[in-house]
Amino acid sequence: MPSVRRRSRVTRGGRASAIFILAPWLIALFGLRGMAQECAQLTPATRANVAAYVAARYGLAPDLRIEDRGTIGSSCFRRVDVLAAAPRETLRLFLSPDARFLSETLLDMASDPLARNASG
Repeated sequence: MPSVRRRSRVTRGGRASAIFILAPWLIALFGLRGMAQECAQLTPATRANVAAYVAARYGLAPDLRIEDRGTIGSSCFRRVDVLAAAPRETLRLFLSPDARFLSETLLDMASDPLARNASG
């Protein structure tokens, strides 16, 4: 028995129209997902690296506690507090998104520096 090939109900023109109708929705769905920024968590290995670096840099005992204070605004820069037992000291540092750089200061160029200077 010869095989019967069914004709698709959707014509080529119909497929093209469907693509044009669906394209904006697909772009919005996948484009927004791609724009959502997921920040890496502060892993135990990163905490150990921060503690070792800070202990060596500031001459502190190696038994430092690293506390994650979360990300800054909508960026993936992370505020971390480094707590030393002896001498009792707390350092507030900022960790870059790739966990390579530590900074004592993070300047937000989206804010008004003159207003910040006037307030404090």
